[in-house]
Amino acid sequence: MTFSDRKFVGGLAERPGPSGCPRPLSEKADAALRGGTRFARAPSKCTVETSRWSRAFRAALLSGSAASVASTFALLWCGRREVNDGAAPLNGPSQWIWGTHAPYCSGFSVRHTVVGYAIHHLASIFWAVAFERFRPKGWEAMPAVAAAALTSVTASIVDYQFTPRRFRPGFEKRLSRSSLTLVYAAF
Repeated sequence: MTFSDRKFVGGLAERPGPSGCPRPLSEKADAALRGGTRFARAPSKCTVETSRWSRAFRAALLSGSAASVASTFALLWCGRREVNDGAAPLNGPSQWIWGTHAPYCSGFSVRHTVVGYAIHHLASIFWAVAFERFRPKGWEAMPAVAAAALTSVTASIVDYQFTPRRFRPGFEKRLSRSSLTLVYAAF
């Protein structure tokens, strides 16, 4: 690395990382540049931003799993009520892998129901990461409920307005709009 590749931020030499954020030199190199002394350094903006996203991801594993389970129960109940088959709506997301006929498969199967649930679960965690990252901090219930409702509405709009048909959830092929509303409310 040449001298021109280094950025001096707060008196410490850093080199640009792959994302454009400064990547600190090794402790040994830092100590050599500082004349052998070791100073505590404040985290860079990129480090703080990365830790916020990693905290959001860890929190989303729990909240996304809870949302997945709650919306799965809503799917099972609505499927049982509307098409007399609880597993039918859960077969929908498996169209990502098995094609557009998958949502029309009835009954439980590993090929369609388990794969459909796995895709649904991962999508729930994806949306939960956005919720956890941008939700208001604190213990007040109303802002958190409003953020959850906004996330659910955003997920619904993206799922059914901006996503290609094959990569939609597939629930809409077996359930009515009122049932979809209940599923996204549980989400």
